[in-house]
Amino acid sequence: MKPRKKFRSFCTTCRFSCWPRVCPRPTSTDICDTDTSDTDTSDTDTSDTDTSDTDTSDTDTSDTDTSDTDTSDTDTSDTDTSDTDTSDTDTSDTDTSDTDTSDTDTCDTDTCDRIPPPTMTTSTTTPAAEGRGAEARTESTDMLRIAVPNKGSLSETAAQMLLEAGYTGRRDPRDLVVADPRNGVEFFYLRPRDIATYVGSGALDVGITGRDLLLDSHSPAREIASLDFGDSTFRFAGPAGRFTTLSDMAGLRVATSYPGLVEKFLAGHGVSVDLVTLDGAVESAVQLGVADAVADVVSTGSTLRKAGLEIFGPVILESTAVLISSENENPGVATLLRRLQGVLVARQYVLVDYDVPLDKLDAACRLASGIESPTVSSLRDPDWVAVRVMIPRVDTNHVMDALYELGARAILVSTIHNARL
Repeated sequence: MKPRKKFRSFCTTCRFSCWPRVCPRPTSTDICDTDTSDTDTSDTDTSDTDTSDTDTSDTDTSDTDTSDTDTSDTDTSDTDTSDTDTSDTDTSDTDTSDTDTSDTDTCDTDTCDRIPPPTMTTSTTTPAAEGRGAEARTESTDMLRIAVPNKGSLSETAAQMLLEAGYTGRRDPRDLVVADPRNGVEFFYLRPRDIATYVGSGALDVGITGRDLLLDSHSPAREIASLDFGDSTFRFAGPAGRFTTLSDMAGLRVATSYPGLVEKFLAGHGVSVDLVTLDGAVESAVQLGVADAVADVVSTGSTLRKAGLEIFGPVILESTAVLISSENENPGVATLLRRLQGVLVARQYVLVDYDVPLDKLDAACRLASGIESPTVSSLRDPDWVAVRVMIPRVDTNHVMDALYELGARAILVSTIHNARL
């Protein structure tokens, strides 16, 4: 019979054949020196031994003479060898891969000795890891929570302002919560009308909303800074020629999207009306017979005029975007406010550099005095100096013209990206 393939033995430690699955393939030094090519193993091949009727679990092989037998790679755990004489048989290279060796320990082979048993890794949580998790949760609760408008006229400008202030905004407009761990803040994108309620309740620390929305909500949140965008004016309007003063509306229906704001204003003037609350398109209320007059945001008045209405009475409110805060104390609020003010300064001012004769320096400084004082540097020509100064952006061209007429040259204007004053 043709001998089976060599160099395979079964390891009960790793539970795999030593090769080619897990263990490295044996090298030439591992090959047994015994040449079994001429060995007659026809009587020693136990791979096909019939053990179906033999119970080997309790087989006593203590009387078997195997003193001269080299069985280092042979597994005979399930083979009845009580009548088999293997004293002169060398079975070191016998393939017993088909023999049941589940109860036999054969890990004394050379190949198995070189291969460490596989290490089982178990996922455990160490006290240090638990501590880090608790610390992370604590840091999350200590983050400054900022409410940002998710839509409307304030949304885009507020997001851009925060980006210029160094914060990370949302990339997907569907995101409602965005964390910025580097700056220690967390943004919540909410409806502009709801922001004052969330901040006033203490659920959020600060928020960006309109002054009109803050006053209309009756929230305990307080305004801490004006952000100089989203300006709007609130006025009363009615059919042309019907109203001239506030008292003309007494007892009539007034439609508005800001009932709290309008009610407080009219109460201060001693006028009582029947308020009709609408969510939008207030200018259509009179035409549809829902109200006698309206109170709404006015920009140019063109929308009201198209609806056949005209403005009357005093201004209800001059509104703008504001930063509001709750009663909670958070050190991150001061940092946020400082950054936003830096953005405002950068938008409102520019840097002007120019060269001017030394004898005209005082006159030039009177034209543009700067925030505190201009920066003056000497030039190679002792009769000239270089000046750098911050001026309001709206005055840029007027100041440049005046400096040039005075004798200044090389006048350059630079945009400020951010500032701290």
